[in-house]
Amino acid sequence: MMTFLEIDPVIFQIGPLAVRWYGLMYLFGFAAAFMLIMHLSRLRDLALTKEGVSDLLFYGVLGVVLGGRLGYVLFYNPAQYLSHPLEIFAIWQGGMSFHGGLLGVVTAAVIFCRRRKLPVLLTGDILVTSATIGLGLGRIGNFINGELWGRVTDLPWGVVFPGGGPFPRHPSQLYEAALEGLLLFIILYILHRRRVTAGVPFFCFFVGYGLFRFLVEFVRQPDAHLGFLWGGGNNGTTAFSADDSPRGSRALLSLSTKERRSTGKHAVNSIRGIIFDCDGVLFESRKANLAYYNTVLNYFDESPVEVSDHARAHLCHTAASTEVFAQLLGEDRALKALSLAAELDYRQFIPYMTPEPGMKEALSQLADFYPLAVATNRGVSMPSILEYFELSHFFQTVVTSHDVEHPKPAPDMLHEAARRLQCSSNELLFVGDSELDQAAARAAGMPFAVYRGDLQADVQLEHHGELVELLVKKVASGAS
Repeated sequence: MMTFLEIDPVIFQIGPLAVRWYGLMYLFGFAAAFMLIMHLSRLRDLALTKEGVSDLLFYGVLGVVLGGRLGYVLFYNPAQYLSHPLEIFAIWQGGMSFHGGLLGVVTAAVIFCRRRKLPVLLTGDILVTSATIGLGLGRIGNFINGELWGRVTDLPWGVVFPGGGPFPRHPSQLYEAALEGLLLFIILYILHRRRVTAGVPFFCFFVGYGLFRFLVEFVRQPDAHLGFLWGGGNNGTTAFSADDSPRGSRALLSLSTKERRSTGKHAVNSIRGIIFDCDGVLFESRKANLAYYNTVLNYFDESPVEVSDHARAHLCHTAASTEVFAQLLGEDRALKALSLAAELDYRQFIPYMTPEPGMKEALSQLADFYPLAVATNRGVSMPSILEYFELSHFFQTVVTSHDVEHPKPAPDMLHEAARRLQCSSNELLFVGDSELDQAAARAAGMPFAVYRGDLQADVQLEHHGELVELLVKKVASGAS
């Protein structure tokens, strides 16, 4: 048995202003969330600058605080707050509902994504992962406050809490911090590292949180105003939590089923043209990209990006130069880096590029039946690349990051290619390999074919010959 170390909930106080541990935990949580969102945005190719992350976090803070507090007031103790309405604003006294906060942050995130034209599911994946840190720190804040303790126990780590009677109790706040915070974060982060389909981490969060909260409720003292609602087995919060895992599981099953059903047959029925991404689809270009960016980094005496640095190497492989330099060097040096890069002759890096197997043969056959285009986050280097590999004659148009205001994942590039090909978006198939490509296709309302990837798509391709079989045979059979 351990006696609770009575920690003053107030760290220090200046006049009427008191800084409390509970509030500090939220501050730590938001700071950690900012850094984690930045990291995961680079890892998952979500187009967010530092300013964008700040704005997203601001939306999230509003959603969490407003939704969490209103949820607690409405779900847990409405009578108390109807009698004392001013106490609704006394957030420093504790009292935040997870479910209310979740509804609040989801609403805020959807609004943010629509305004910034960002993929909702991928943004949600990143947000819920960063939320686990706040959940863990919040439970530590509950422990310091000496609140939300567990039931009486004779286990050696039981704690005697002030206000909890003379008997040792489960430190259920620490159980939740370890499960809902640390363990759930580890699970979701592993999913991000494996670059799973957008939406999987989001719904795994529901499954994991619901399961862990359900388990802890068996040793947690029920809230006095809710009591035991399930025949003494557990309290009312469990009713909410127990419903989270089945809902999350059903959503995961739905995502998986939809992905398996994406055979591409329906998507290609009305295809009149094809748009290709460059890097990772037409060419294996990682060595060339790293050589290019490392040449610029060397000017700033920065260490080079290594192939083993998967997150930064992937950034160099998929994002536009503006975003790459902003992430690698910071906003203050990005303009200088772009100026230096413009002076480089990219033709020196082209020999590092390798055409994808069977690509040229497939283009030769596809060009006989369809207008072809390239839409890439590359800039002025793209025409030189096509000329070097003698591919220029296959493409009716090439759209680069210099042709539009917003590169991928915004849909501008695909819209411009559709305009030049004189087709509507749903009549074109976009072949890409990254979540940037996937997000751009979705935003443009364009069928998406993923090349050698695990992303959710209308068509799954392992080699370019499959595209010939799918589209050329369709035309040939229609002509006969």
